[in-house]
Amino acid sequence: MNQQNATKRVIVTGGNGFIGRHIVRRLKAADNCEIVIVDMETTGGAIPTMYGSFGDRAFMKSVLHEHDTVLHLACSTIPATSEMDRKADIGDNIAGSVELLEACVAKRIARLIFMSSGGSVYGKHGADGAREDSPTNPVSSHGAMKLAIEKYIAVFRALYGLPYVIVRASNPYGWTFERKKNQGIIDVALRKALKNETIAIWGDGSVVRDFIHIDDLTEALYKIVESDLTDEILNIGTGTGVSVNQILSAIEQTIGRTLHKEYVPDRGFDVSSNVLNVQKVLTKLGWRPETTIEEGIHKVYDAMMREDLPLRTS
Repeated sequence: MNQQNATKRVIVTGGNGFIGRHIVRRLKAADNCEIVIVDMETTGGAIPTMYGSFGDRAFMKSVLHEHDTVLHLACSTIPATSEMDRKADIGDNIAGSVELLEACVAKRIARLIFMSSGGSVYGKHGADGAREDSPTNPVSSHGAMKLAIEKYIAVFRALYGLPYVIVRASNPYGWTFERKKNQGIIDVALRKALKNETIAIWGDGSVVRDFIHIDDLTEALYKIVESDLTDEILNIGTGTGVSVNQILSAIEQTIGRTLHKEYVPDRGFDVSSNVLNVQKVLTKLGWRPETTIEEGIHKVYDAMMREDLPLRTS
């Protein structure tokens, strides 16, 4: 039975992070969810935060109720920091997520929705967009970590019947709420451009990524929360590849001047191209991305201008 009109209790780990704050705001606007944020950071927002680690099993068992939906967004690393301290990455994120899974089983939650990484779990693949059934051969510690958690979710489904949806998002970008925290090349490049600073580019700028605006990703996550979908892996992206150099050119068009760029040696864990096939989510949920890269960059630019950043444009 579809429960779209029923009130759901949704636990959002990492709810004060970049993606978390956007989906929490979307769920709050829907007015049919009781939202509980679990995070190591508090922001003083309208929704109280249960301060603690998702990897603390006893703590999570005290938070969770039977029939909850758990939206597991929290992650202590990004791709670069995963490489810097693999042991901490494994302990915080893989072992921590296993503890969360144990708590979810003990409290008999309704469903776990896990934010994986479509940008890193597939590794190198051909020119066609990666599908959910494409080989997963990550070439980065971050991708290996996300895939390991996916595999543990499959184990808990097989052993204990834990329902799940795994979300493999591409490269999200957008308004970050927190100006101190950068989120990807678009955010970093715009902030540096507006301050007239030099932008460091890994490699020659030819790497291609599937950039998805946070509004589109948020709507996809909301549709998943509201649905009855279980035991699925879903790519969430645009299905269109854009190079870093194209991003920089679009930013120059937006701000009306040339950027200061410095090309530096590439990182070994960056694949040359990563684009997702998103036909499955269209078929399953009727979702499709609506924001072009040009529109998305304009949205981020406008949001930054409203933040009243100390800009230097000359």
